[in-house]
Amino acid sequence: MKLSGLILLSTLIISGCAATPAAKNKAKLQAYDYRIKTANGKCLQHNTTKHTLSAASCSKHDTQRFAVAGNDIRVNGLCLQAASGKTNKTHTVAAAQCTGQPNQNWYRDGQTIRSSLNGLCLDAAKSNTLRLSRCNHSQAQQFSFSH
Repeated sequence: MKLSGLILLSTLIISGCAATPAAKNKAKLQAYDYRIKTANGKCLQHNTTKHTLSAASCSKHDTQRFAVAGNDIRVNGLCLQAASGKTNKTHTVAAAQCTGQPNQNWYRDGQTIRSSLNGLCLDAAKSNTLRLSRCNHSQAQQFSFSH
């Protein structure tokens, strides 16, 4: 269960992915500093006050730099985390103190970023907010990683 790239968003929400992750299809994360971009060219960004993630115009700010190592995706020393609660069949994503719990583990499946907890895909649809949702291979679920 690993992730090779990430995208930074001001607000991140995750909605349900249908498929359960298969161990053989999981790509291991490489330790490096990444900028994670959406299919429409925006960068994931961390809101340091609310600890939310969203898609925003790319800049050189540290709030758009993610450290990817193992199954962790970190920004500003915090880990991306799938929230335990859900609203309207979507799961929110936030940056929180790293605990190593399953809700902070991620892996890359093609151009999608999936939660190891539930197999849902990171989704940047609607209002540039990030959420976890059912995987549907839409552009809102496609991410690229750059240094």
